[in-house]
Amino acid sequence: MKKRGSIILLGIIYSLVICAQDTKIPPVQINVIKKYFEETSLYSPIYSGKEHMAYPHFYQGYSFLESPDYHEGSLVYDGVYYPSLHMKLDLYTNQIVVQTPDKLSNVIINNDQVNHLYLHSYYIFYHLTDRMQGSPPTGFYLRLFEGSDFTILERRTALLDTRIEGKELQYKFFFRSRFYICKEDIYYPVRTLAGALNLFKPYEKELKQFAKKNKLNLIKLLRELS
Repeated sequence: MKKRGSIILLGIIYSLVICAQDTKIPPVQINVIKKYFEETSLYSPIYSGKEHMAYPHFYQGYSFLESPDYHEGSLVYDGVYYPSLHMKLDLYTNQIVVQTPDKLSNVIINNDQVNHLYLHSYYIFYHLTDRMQGSPPTGFYLRLFEGSDFTILERRTALLDTRIEGKELQYKFFFRSRFYICKEDIYYPVRTLAGALNLFKPYEKELKQFAKKNKLNLIKLLRELS
């Protein structure tokens, strides 16, 4: 009887996990999933990676998406939904770092098993470059917009600037963004405002006036469209 009950419970949890990948789950159900995962060690695939090493204290700035601190997010890893993880995305090493519940370890997640994650209100996925025309390089991408006709993606990376100031070597992180528009199964890298407007020919005039009126550059326009 106990075994039968466990099978039924597993079935319920599995159903919730599948639904979670495409819908927003009420907090009560999320707590049920989280509690079950914790009690049965189903979080072990997440916390079994290598330790993330902190950067030297003399590095200026940070390399993480939005903030160097951990923030709560959710992750779909190898097809399984994991809610309420404390994560941060390192844009320099291109790695997701999760904090263990005891807050004693900072673990790197295997990118190849990552389906997608939600963090800082962004939908983020790991893209493997493929044979689609113009397919961008492998890495994490922020999906800014997905419509029936086109998708806007942002590849945000952290770079480390090294320079000599006085007699000291200075290290400082800075960020760079690259945008792509996927339209009719073709990826278009967008580097200029004119290039972006050219992809929206039917609305080019209106968008150009909108960008001029609101003093929008390429980055601001694409984020406004999303």
